[in-house]
Amino acid sequence: MTGPRSTVVGDTGRLRLVLAVVAVVTFTIRFVPLAASGMLSAEYGYDDGVHLSLAEHLIAGQLPYRDVLFVHPPGIALALAPAAALARVIGDPGALAAGRLLVTIVGVLNAALVVWILRRRGLVAAATGGLAYAFWGPAIAAERSIYLEPFIGLGLLVALAALARRRDGSTAATSARPGGGMLAVAGIALGVAVTFKVWVVLDLAVVGLLVLARHGVRGAVRWVGWVLVGAAPILLPFAWAAPRAMWDDVVLAQVGRPRTAGLLHERIAALDPSTHRGAAVAAVTVVLVLVAIVAAAVRVARRAGHLPARENPAGWARSLRWPRPSRWPDPAWWAIAAVVHLGALVAAPSYYLHYTAFLAPPICLLAGAAVGAVAVRVHRSQRVAVRVVGAGGLVLALTGVALTFPALPSGPREDRALLAGLTRTGCTWSENPSYLLVADAQTRAIAAGCPGQPDLFGTVMTERGGYPVPGTDGPSETVVQMVERQLAASRTVLLPAGAPEAWLDPALIAYVHGAFSRVATTGNIAVWQRPSG
Repeated sequence: MTGPRSTVVGDTGRLRLVLAVVAVVTFTIRFVPLAASGMLSAEYGYDDGVHLSLAEHLIAGQLPYRDVLFVHPPGIALALAPAAALARVIGDPGALAAGRLLVTIVGVLNAALVVWILRRRGLVAAATGGLAYAFWGPAIAAERSIYLEPFIGLGLLVALAALARRRDGSTAATSARPGGGMLAVAGIALGVAVTFKVWVVLDLAVVGLLVLARHGVRGAVRWVGWVLVGAAPILLPFAWAAPRAMWDDVVLAQVGRPRTAGLLHERIAALDPSTHRGAAVAAVTVVLVLVAIVAAAVRVARRAGHLPARENPAGWARSLRWPRPSRWPDPAWWAIAAVVHLGALVAAPSYYLHYTAFLAPPICLLAGAAVGAVAVRVHRSQRVAVRVVGAGGLVLALTGVALTFPALPSGPREDRALLAGLTRTGCTWSENPSYLLVADAQTRAIAAGCPGQPDLFGTVMTERGGYPVPGTDGPSETVVQMVERQLAASRTVLLPAGAPEAWLDPALIAYVHGAFSRVATTGNIAVWQRPSG
C-alpha cells in the first residue's frame, strides 16, 4: 500500500498531536455537557438503566436469562460489573456516573483507533476521520450514555486496525506466527464484540471474507478459532445455565420487536433529533454515504491499474476489470462494511438515534481516506491555498455536523435526595430502571429481594412473541399479573411525571391509581406511595 512518505516515516510528533486533539475533543463533547448540566448521574433514557441494573443483578448472583430477562447477549453486564460493584460503596447514582464515564472512554478509544487506522494515509486523513467520529451526532448520543453500539464499534475498529495493510501491501497478520499475532487480535476483538449485540454477526461476515481473501482458507479457519476464543468464555456460562431462555431472549424475541420509523428516509432523517432540519440532514447524509462508497470503489480499481482509459478512452467502462479481492485495499472493505451497516439500519425492526452509531466507524474511515487521497494529489505549489480552503471547509463541515448533536433533556433535574428519602423503606417498583438508580434504590431493592425486572419493555416484547418470561408464577401467569403481584409487594412506585409509556398496560396504571397516592413530583419522575394504615 502506498502513501505519502512523510506520513509513513516520521511525523510521529504530529501524529501524537492529532491523536491527542481528537481524544480531547471526543471526550469533551461527550462528557463535559453531562457533567456541566448535572446529567452525569441523573435519569437519562431507558437503556442505560437496564444495562446497569442487569449488572447489579449479576453482582448479586442473579444470572441474565435464567433469573432475569435480557434481550441482548450478556457482554454489557460483564463490562459494567465493576461499576455495579461500586454501587455498594458510592451508591447507584455514583455507579451510573461511573458507567457513563466508561462508555465515554470507549468512545475516545474508537475515535483514536480511527486516527490510528488512517495514519498511513496522511495526517489530513487521520485528522478528518477522527474528528468526523468525534462530531458524529449518533455516536455522541450512544457514548454519553450506556448503550451497546460503542462496544461493538470498538471491536470492529480493533479488528480493522489489526488487519490493515502495510505500505508494501502486506498486513500485520501476514507475518504473524500461525494462529497468533494480529490475526488473533482481530478474531478475539470481534468475538468479544458479538457478546454485546447480535448485529456483530454482520461484521463477522465482512471481516471473515477479508481474512479469507487475504490469508486463505487456513488463515480463515484460524481466525474463526480466535473468534470463538473471544466469545465462548463470555457466552457459554450463561448458555449453560439457561440455554433455551437465552436463545428465546437474545434471538427469537428480537424478531418480534415492534417496528418504528420503517422507511429509509425516516430513519436517516432521525439522525437529526430536531424536526425542522431532518430532511436536509437526510439528504446530505445519503449523498455523503454514496459519494464515499463510490469513491472507495473507484479508488480500488485505480490502485490496481484496471481503468484502461488511456488505451481505450471511449470504452473504458466496458473493459473495466476489478482486481482480485486479495488485492483490494482497506477502503474497499470499509465500503462493504458501510453498505452492510446501512442495510442493517434499514432492515432492523426498530430504530433509535443511537443505532446509527453502528455506521460511524466505516463511514468515518471512508471520509478520512477520501480527504486524504485528495490531499496527497495536491501539487506542492497549491498546498498552502488548499490547506486554508480545506481548514475553512472542515470548520464549516464540523459546524454543520454539530447542528445534529442530540440535545440533552431540558427542564428541571430530579431531586435525588428527595427520591432517596421517599424510597428508603419498603420495596420500590418502576417501569424504568433508571428511576431506581437515580433514587439510589436499585441496590437496596435487590438486596432486600424486592420483585422486579430490569427490562420491563423487553419482558412485554418477549411475552408478545410467545416466549417464556422469567419471574412469572407458572406458564399461566401473564406479565400484567406478574407486575400486579410486584406492585402489591411494593410500598413506592416511580412513574414518568407526564404519562406512562404506551407499552405499559392500562390495567397496571389503573391499579397504581387505585392502590397508591401521588406524593411528590421531581424532574420527570412522579412518586406514588401506598397510604399508611
